[in-house]
Amino acid sequence: MDSQLPFFSIVTVCLNPGKDLPKTVESILAQDYRHFESVIKDGLSQDGTKDFDCSDPRVTFVSRPDGSIYDAMNQALDLCSGHYVNFLNTGDTFRVRNVLSEVADLLEEHAYPDMVYVDRYNEKLDAVTHYPPSLSPWYLFRKPVCHQALFVKRSILLSMGGFDTTFRIFADYDVLLKLLLAKKASYIHCPVVGVNYKDDGVSSEPRNRRQKLNELRRLRKAYFTRTQRVLYGIIWRSTLPGIRIQLVYQDRIRWLRKLLCR
Repeated sequence: MDSQLPFFSIVTVCLNPGKDLPKTVESILAQDYRHFESVIKDGLSQDGTKDFDCSDPRVTFVSRPDGSIYDAMNQALDLCSGHYVNFLNTGDTFRVRNVLSEVADLLEEHAYPDMVYVDRYNEKLDAVTHYPPSLSPWYLFRKPVCHQALFVKRSILLSMGGFDTTFRIFADYDVLLKLLLAKKASYIHCPVVGVNYKDDGVSSEPRNRRQKLNELRRLRKAYFTRTQRVLYGIIWRSTLPGIRIQLVYQDRIRWLRKLLCR
């Protein structure tokens, strides 16, 4: 690892984020690990964000047009110089001050695998997702690891061409499946609840349900065999996912929510 470069690049893309951007940047700058850069890609916000000013030399702010969230993430990736990249959305934050130091120590201990992921806290649901230490095809068929919890080698992301912007909602899921199922990337789980996830992105909007289903079908066809799609699909439907999702968002049964979110 080149010690002259930042070890982590923390990317935040935004469009009219209001007070969410300072909140996110403050959580980054509060980290006790110092070898990182914060790259902010703004899409020409009209709420004053394009005049964002931060005196910390580790923060890079760029405001210019982009075509989508994932186009903005690709543009930001080109600005990064760190060995590992994390995409922390506006409004999302690092949960504790030692997330980066914990991740850095684990990466060194395991000879720098291609990817590491931490656990997350969902602010909307008031629940923690503890990801498993091994991400099997069955697990990945059912759900992704959110990109806020991932730290991926920048060189690998660049070699993949970044995010596929033909996806509107699940380009990050596409990258995860490509890394683990197609490229067989090495990875490690860091059992730290490292990020606060706001859960208010495009994937959570009901009006995008049809788009989500279409993109999920496309991903499953690309990365899973026909046998896997049939078998996993039968098992998945037998667990009544629609009902479980509705239960998760019911405030009256928070104990069940926390159980289902694990």
